[in-house]
Amino acid sequence: MHIRWLPVRVRPYYIPAPSEPNHFVLFEFDLEHPYSSITTRDILDLMKYIFNMSCMNDAITESKQKNLTILYRQRTLATIGWTMANPAIIMTYLAVSLDLPIFLAGLLISARKTGNLGAAVFTADFAARRIRKKIDLSITEIVVALCYVATILAILSGSVLLVSVALLVIMLCIGVAEEYQNLLTWDFLVDTLHASSRNNLMFWAMLLGGTGAALLTWLAHFMTLQYEPLARHSIIVAIGILNFFASSVAFLMVREHANANAPRQKSTQHGLARSMLKSLIQYGQNMRLLLKEKWFRRFTIVRLTLQFVELSIPFFTILAAITHGASQKGLAALVLSSAAALIVGGPAWRLIAGVSHGAVMVVGPLLAALSGMALIANHFYGLVDVTFMHAAALFLVTIAVQGVSTSRGLYYLELAPESQRTMGVAASKSLVRVASIGLAVVLSALAHMQHVSFAIGFLVAVNVAAAVVIYHLTVKGHATKAAAQV
Repeated sequence: MHIRWLPVRVRPYYIPAPSEPNHFVLFEFDLEHPYSSITTRDILDLMKYIFNMSCMNDAITESKQKNLTILYRQRTLATIGWTMANPAIIMTYLAVSLDLPIFLAGLLISARKTGNLGAAVFTADFAARRIRKKIDLSITEIVVALCYVATILAILSGSVLLVSVALLVIMLCIGVAEEYQNLLTWDFLVDTLHASSRNNLMFWAMLLGGTGAALLTWLAHFMTLQYEPLARHSIIVAIGILNFFASSVAFLMVREHANANAPRQKSTQHGLARSMLKSLIQYGQNMRLLLKEKWFRRFTIVRLTLQFVELSIPFFTILAAITHGASQKGLAALVLSSAAALIVGGPAWRLIAGVSHGAVMVVGPLLAALSGMALIANHFYGLVDVTFMHAAALFLVTIAVQGVSTSRGLYYLELAPESQRTMGVAASKSLVRVASIGLAVVLSALAHMQHVSFAIGFLVAVNVAAAVVIYHLTVKGHATKAAAQV
């Protein structure tokens, strides 16, 4: 706790500083000589301080309101960028369209998750101690944008070896930037917005960003009908790049209220290398402690089973690229479906989540399994138009991913003790990502040696099993516990 001393000799009283909820001002009274120890100047100083704190609180409230307007624009732009340049869709689709090996397209998933894992383990401590987070957040948006610029340049080079290596390195960099941004985002929003504003921001930015991405993709589709498929795909990615750059600028316009005197500022002098080493040591200590906790083991199982829902998206995309990679409307249809999922998914999941978070985490894998079965059936029997079927399947699985991601976080907050929440989420994410990297490699090899439909069939079976496991761990387990308490 940071203590600020004032020249007022008064009895010990702690008064919260309005601009800094965890910081206090200490006043001391001399009880033996209460009147002789207080001067008129002391009283005036105290009144001046209280007045200044009141004015500062009003100024910060006004500043946070301005921040909300700026962050609405920033989050909307970022959502459009991540939708129109979604790595799970864009990179895998481009890799297959360029006739690169299916195994390589699958390895892109592992490369991204390896970047996520490295950032989570090595930069967590460094990110937590950053004072001015908006600069780092702005840089991450620029890094992602430059990664996609490098992707387009590598594709234009025409060299298969260069494109293959470039895509793997670029996905690794995107994974690092993405995870580092996630580590910074929530603290940044706490520093710059009120709680109610944060909740509204996340929901409306998703809705506005999904709508914007859908409109821009639709316009790009009809304005570039005369171009070759690869050129059309590049234009969609280029629009996403522009949104990333605009989002980066919007971050810099936000006014932060981080305390310049906070102790964590001194720790940044150690540099990134020392922070990375400290994070790794702390990670090992936390892992040993958490593996002894029943709640942590249960949540890790839930999180691991839900990974199969997320892995469905890139393998659905690989099948779509194999089927109509040279089509003029293939990639645009997939981007439109994922944008529509953002618009529809938020309100739909909010209704179900009001009943039970466990119910959402059960329905999510079932939706992914249902869409996978429909894809396999249509691939072999040709029931409906393939473009429509792949877009519909991606729409359903994107809604599923969105629902399970949100409910998983809320379930974690209910399950984890407050003192272990921060280290618990980092430990569970890293454990599950290690497993996800291995799973992605195995599924990629299966898709390469046989057919991607075999990998999708495996995901269908595992998602059904995941729904059963999660039902017993969350819904049924919660009902049994409630009945026992009665």
